[in-house]
Amino acid sequence: MVTALRVANLSEDPSAKVGCVIVNKEGDILSVGFNRKKKNIKHNMMDYINVNKHVKQYAFEHAEKVALDALPKSAVGQLVDVYITYPSCMQCTTEMLLNSECKVNTVYYISTGSDSFKDRYKVNEALETMQNLGVTSI
Repeated sequence: MVTALRVANLSEDPSAKVGCVIVNKEGDILSVGFNRKKKNIKHNMMDYINVNKHVKQYAFEHAEKVALDALPKSAVGQLVDVYITYPSCMQCTTEMLLNSECKVNTVYYISTGSDSFKDRYKVNEALETMQNLGVTSI
């Protein structure tokens, strides 16, 4: 989790710095990611994006997606654990559990996020989906 916190500090998002680390069953780091500004988002748009939270989720690539995209080919089929500084949204949960080429065993979080964060990113639905698919979330 320490690595996820360090990676989160690379984020350009001033209000929700999210870091994600994917490790194999031996604990070796396979990939890392942080929520980064999408390439088409200009620096002068950030004030508007940060005030209008409903827009913000579309302005950043989520940490989990960045980490999944960075997985090496050797990770295909491996059982992995995921460490994230905030709970995953429904979209990232779907990517991790249904579209990834590795098998997620456990997802660890350091923070549950605010109620508005949970509502905006459908966190409770994501946690329920994990449970229904047999993935432990802590």
